[in-house]
Amino acid sequence: MYRSGADKGAMTVVAGRAAAMVLLCVPALLCAGCPATGTPPSETPAGRGTVVVSPEPDSLMAPWILTRDDIRQDSWSGMGETQLRQMSRGEYTIEWSPANGFVEPPPITAAHVPEADLTFTGSYTPE
Repeated sequence: MYRSGADKGAMTVVAGRAAAMVLLCVPALLCAGCPATGTPPSETPAGRGTVVVSPEPDSLMAPWILTRDDIRQDSWSGMGETQLRQMSRGEYTIEWSPANGFVEPPPITAAHVPEADLTFTGSYTPE
């Protein structure tokens, strides 16, 4: 779905029902398999990048709330898969909300670092 270039890294955070897993792709070693948004570096100002929210299964329009640095005033909410561009670097927490017929994954906190895009993947399980 997404592919990174040699000049960019990507961080993917995956939450399941019982545990969370963080995968950090190192461009020099794993470039071919790393997810990234594909936004050319020239279009992203220094210190900013893309945060991708991806609930699974793909067809599920699951609601979520994303906050930065534990400040509730700095938050975004939506449903389903979303790409938030021009996001400041820092620590983000995503809270997955209930979806009809599914058990929501646990919240995830991860750092959005320079030269990497951040993807939160929440795996909903059927009830």
